[in-house]
Amino acid sequence: MGLLHGILLLHLAVTAGVMINLRRAEAQTINEHCRGRCGNMDIPYPFGIGGGCYLNKKFNITCDESTNPPKAYLRKGNIQVTNISISDGELIVLQLIAKDCYDKNGLQYQDDTLTASLDLSSFTISSTKNKFTAIGCDTYAIIRGFRGEQRYRTGCLSLCDRAGDINYETCSGVGCCQVMSIPPRLNNFTVILRSYSNHTKVWDFNRCSFGVLAEESQFKFSNRSFNEFENKKYFPLVVDWSIGDSPCEKAREFKNSICHLETSECVDSNSSSGYLCRCLPGFTGNPYHPNGCQRYHY
Repeated sequence: MGLLHGILLLHLAVTAGVMINLRRAEAQTINEHCRGRCGNMDIPYPFGIGGGCYLNKKFNITCDESTNPPKAYLRKGNIQVTNISISDGELIVLQLIAKDCYDKNGLQYQDDTLTASLDLSSFTISSTKNKFTAIGCDTYAIIRGFRGEQRYRTGCLSLCDRAGDINYETCSGVGCCQVMSIPPRLNNFTVILRSYSNHTKVWDFNRCSFGVLAEESQFKFSNRSFNEFENKKYFPLVVDWSIGDSPCEKAREFKNSICHLETSECVDSNSSSGYLCRCLPGFTGNPYHPNGCQRYHY
């Protein structure tokens, strides 16, 4: 009985190992006819368009060719992607701006987007490259989100009585305010806008409030911001991505790392529990593609 039990355990272990390696091999089988671009944007592996072209479904890109130029979307949803970086493990996506506008009698425009949400599920929002910003002179804005089961909520006030009070050089809370930092590893959030007096006291120079979580380097508050945001619908947001849900040590232990040890190395992600790949010194290219890292030719 003991011998049979031992043989059964050995068989199960071998079978499990074979299945892990098969899954890894399947993940690295890339269709040779895969498209490398959607419109003006490169689509590098592990992302891809169509079956057999991406690592797994969370890296699936849908290319909408009904527009000119075509637009890329994450998976089969409505999150538009404008850039994919394999060196930084980042995406740039377009995030909706929350908007709350009024007429001079304090009646709210019904077509405004008072809340703006984003749910990334498999990826996370960069806590170092994005800032939550609210614009307006009768404005309070709240952002809430989740990191796993842990809830996060914060916000800021932006108030002013006269246009002359606004310092257009900084988000100081007068006409513009910012939350200095957001926690790492948020994978969803909602922005909510509110007004104290429906902009009736400031309507002659400011009739709207705006709120957005967006890439900090792309925004600078100025005397044009009120008008620019009225005509703007989206703003770029930096999203972090990584491979799997385990760090390098675990991935190597279970032999399911997609980094190719002869030409690349595994690097733990700072923004998630997964990992990234990086070409070894002397090599350049895409470390995720089976033949991606190539030796420098001097």
